[in-house]
Amino acid sequence: MGNELPAFLPATRPRNPSVIDPDHLLPAADSARLEGQLQALDYPAMVIILPKEHGVDDLAGLPTLIEKAWGIKDNELFFLLDIKGRQLELYRGPALTRKGLSDSVTDSILQKSFFPAAKKGDFASGIADTFSTVENAYQTGNYQQYQSRDKTVEYVGTESSTGSSREPHHDQLSFIGGILFVAVVIMIVITLRFKGKGEQEIDLRKSRDKYNQHMEKIIALFNEKPQEFFLRVTGLICLGYAYIGMALVVLITFTLFTFILLIKMPYLAFKIGLPLLLVLGVIFRSFWIKSPPPAGIKLKKRDYPKVYEAVEEIRKAVNAPPVHQIQLIPDFNASVMQQPRLGLLGWQKNYMMLGIQLLKTCSYEEIRSILAHELGHLAEGHSAKDAWIYRVQGIWYQLMQNLHNDQSFATIIFTKFFDWYVPLLDSYTFPYRREQEESADELSVKLVGPELAANTFLSMDLKSHYLEKYYWANVGERFSTPDPPAVYDGMTEALKNGKIEKHDAEIWLQESLNVETGYEDSHPCTRDRVATILKIKPEEVKEYAHSVIDELCRIENPAFDQLFPIKGKELCAALDDEYKEFYKEYWMERHQNYNEAKKELEDLLVKKTEGEISEEEAATCAYTSLIVHGFAKSRDLFKEALDRNPEDATLRRTYGQYLLDDKDPDCVGYLEAAMKLDRQMQYECGKMLYGFFKSKDDEDRAKHYEEMVIDWMEEYVQRQKEVADVKKDDIIFEHDLKDEVTAAIAEVIKQFAEVKVAYLVRKQVKHFPERSFYVFLIEYDKKQISDAEKKEYLLSMILHSIIELGNFTGDVIFYHRDTAPKNVLTGADMIANAVIYTKETRQ
Repeated sequence: MGNELPAFLPATRPRNPSVIDPDHLLPAADSARLEGQLQALDYPAMVIILPKEHGVDDLAGLPTLIEKAWGIKDNELFFLLDIKGRQLELYRGPALTRKGLSDSVTDSILQKSFFPAAKKGDFASGIADTFSTVENAYQTGNYQQYQSRDKTVEYVGTESSTGSSREPHHDQLSFIGGILFVAVVIMIVITLRFKGKGEQEIDLRKSRDKYNQHMEKIIALFNEKPQEFFLRVTGLICLGYAYIGMALVVLITFTLFTFILLIKMPYLAFKIGLPLLLVLGVIFRSFWIKSPPPAGIKLKKRDYPKVYEAVEEIRKAVNAPPVHQIQLIPDFNASVMQQPRLGLLGWQKNYMMLGIQLLKTCSYEEIRSILAHELGHLAEGHSAKDAWIYRVQGIWYQLMQNLHNDQSFATIIFTKFFDWYVPLLDSYTFPYRREQEESADELSVKLVGPELAANTFLSMDLKSHYLEKYYWANVGERFSTPDPPAVYDGMTEALKNGKIEKHDAEIWLQESLNVETGYEDSHPCTRDRVATILKIKPEEVKEYAHSVIDELCRIENPAFDQLFPIKGKELCAALDDEYKEFYKEYWMERHQNYNEAKKELEDLLVKKTEGEISEEEAATCAYTSLIVHGFAKSRDLFKEALDRNPEDATLRRTYGQYLLDDKDPDCVGYLEAAMKLDRQMQYECGKMLYGFFKSKDDEDRAKHYEEMVIDWMEEYVQRQKEVADVKKDDIIFEHDLKDEVTAAIAEVIKQFAEVKVAYLVRKQVKHFPERSFYVFLIEYDKKQISDAEKKEYLLSMILHSIIELGNFTGDVIFYHRDTAPKNVLTGADMIANAVIYTKETRQ
């Protein structure tokens, strides 16, 4: 693939989660649905579909290239899919792995969420289900429930297995054999000791409570018995190294064993010894921890002296080590990073990343407060402490990644231990990370004073909301132009003499200050940080925030103008060029959609003035007006469409969501109605209503919707198990599709000459019974096809073609007659309307 990203990917990562599908291999509706689901996730996520001309070799190296070019965020998840080659990579950022999203957990989630849908050709649903399952575990912090003892199911539907080897009977090998036996027994005992509980019924409430109790015990031990806590962490670190050492003993002993075999059995020695040597190489290579440099525009000291002078002044004040490189990034964020130039030997290179959105909305004094906090992480030996605590963790991550990339058989030696060890080590290092955040806040207070430090945190919350609602939302409404706008250069003029409206600020502060400190993030919540800084009670923070709200609402004298007085415009242009290049194709597509929607809206409005339009046209009129004019100018059309389509759940959900964005309390009725009309919307609408009432300090109603969402998620997981396959005791009965739908399906199947008969039945389901689960049975013409692999491939092709019809909803699974369960065969033969196509009917 080379060292550069392929042409179908942009040079810099996109600002928002998105679906990159250059050849449009996913149907447009599926792609749009995925886009919306990605936006709703609590972590950054992206789906990349390889174009047709790219293959498996490209897929294997793509995560590394993306990481180097884009800079993967800590909690980011990439779904890389090669539909043509039926291969995939699920690449996750370090934070997700630290939280327990290991290789085995990932495999288990894919096995339960993606592969069943992919086998049926419904890639979009499989991807969406995978992200939903990951989000479920991400929110609860409980990944153990997703661990599985099953063999890993590959994308193509095969199972991994281990081969057997002959036991040599050489007297001269007895001593080595004894060492090997003892080492293997120890490895097996450790592996079984730390093996997960396997598949179990999911109870999200118990999982969340158990995780919280676990973390509370760790925090209490850290505070009450720091020496004992330190010994436990040290012991965990030593255990991590010890397990790797034991694995090396086993593998080196095996290797010596093969060298002795080499004397009399060279072929066998080669077959066994070569893989062992490769695994040893992977393990030793993992000790050289690689850390790619962060993404962004490199700022040279001679070109931007004021930036380096500002950072240097703050660095000296907080007694931090030198910053070697400052980089400008497009985010609303600032951070520091250390890159070990000599792996385990250290010699750190210190990076400072400055987000242009932060610089353009915050004053110079606020930026000083932010930089003092970030440089505080380099001060007082934070990073040196991190090094010995997290180095073993880094080795384990890299070891598992290397084994996964090499598809090594040795993965089985490490996976179970890794799944237990890394989340435990992560939980025990959490108090250190929380303590470091608090220490960094103290350094900021010492530099700028408590009031400015506290106000900066509050101001950042308001300004991020302001940008999202009043700047980036307006950018998205400019698809009437054929080319993407200059967003970063244009931000200067848009924010000039800007001011956050007090009404908006009060709502956003309410939302921000209602968030409570948890164990998902090492940062305390804004309310607790401000309370600690000002030495007041947490419940007094809201009163303080409202007392300084006028100051918080100001957006003036941005730090960007002061730090980049000469070449600031050039930097904006450089970031704008990257933005335009990345969004070029997407923007063209949205511009085309805009023009089509505009034309359709004009035609519908003319038709409306001339006479009555249908119920469906009224809904279309509202949706197209939303694309062309935005929500504010489309409200009347939505109300008319809602009056004429009282049973349309999607219309009510859409209208309610936009009302929610405007903090209009009428949103509750519309979102509630959408959930009653379509239970599938309980998760999405319930999350929105939970956030709405949480922002209103209505804890009882917020709790009600939280419980509703958890109930839905638990039932959804059980539903996914139901539709994964058909078991022998499942009840099969007649399908409920209309004749015109089955006729359209039959027309599709006619295109496949290998099909002799096609049957369609339903499986009775307990969970979400309002959504049917259809079972297709295909009987092939044996004269035309006999190869089992070709039969499976043909099933996926038929499924793709049927799904593209888009005229029936529900879950679906395909079998061919050779592999179908007995009850499906019996149902197909006995149910009157099961046959929907026979070859004799082909013209």
